[in-house]
Order: sequence, then C-alpha cells, then structure tokens
Amino acid sequence: MRIKNRTPAFYSAFVVLLLILGLPFASAGEDTLIAKTHSDPFGDFELSDIPDGDYNITTVKLLGSPMNMWIKGSAAINISDGQSSITDIVIQMSSDNAEDSEAINATISSAILSSLDGNCSITGKTVA
Repeated sequence: MRIKNRTPAFYSAFVVLLLILGLPFASAGEDTLIAKTHSDPFGDFELSDIPDGDYNITTVKLLGSPMNMWIKGSAAINISDGQSSITDIVIQMSSDNAEDSEAINATISSAILSSLDGNCSITGKTVA
C-alpha cells in the first residue's frame, strides 16, 4: 500500500490589493483597488510601492474544464509608520470562499485608482 503525503498545490493566481474603507473620494463602504498582479507558477507574488493603510489582499483563480469554478482567498494586512516590507504571506484559496463570477470579473477588470508612492513591498504565496 502506498501512502501519499498531501502537500499544498501552488497556483498561478490573480492577486489584487484593495484599500479598506477607500480614499476620501471613494464611495462609502467600498474598497478601492490599489494594485494588481499575477503570482508565478509556484504561487509567489510581489506588490511594491504600497503606502500606509489597511488592506485586503485577494487572490482568485478560475479552474477550467471540467470544473469551471473560481477559487478565492484573502488576507487582511496593515502597513504603518513607513513600514518597508511584509513578507511570506500565505493565502489559502478554496472554492468555499468563491463569489459569483460577475463580481470577480468586475474586480479584476477594474482600473487601478492612481499610481502608488509608498515604500512598502509585500511578498507572499498563493496555495490551495
């Protein structure tokens, strides 16, 4: 009998950084898209030049045929006092966290609000 060790699967995923509570000109209760990127085939991602604030990092991946379903994960972070880096964030993605595809497509196709002028770099990994 052969026993398999279950190791996390790494996914290349779409990563978005959302500012919680938005900027003064954002609508009340809406998050503001600050940055977006893709993780590499090993799940690694980096976001840079992020200013101080409270953020949600959200990751999404569309699993193709035969499943055709989204998996999603998120992590809340805080950058303060000119913090220079946040490293090794692991974002666990699952279908339990998935929203409908319209909401996800709207988020990933949104324009980034403005250029970034912060000094924080965020690195992490997307896993399922």
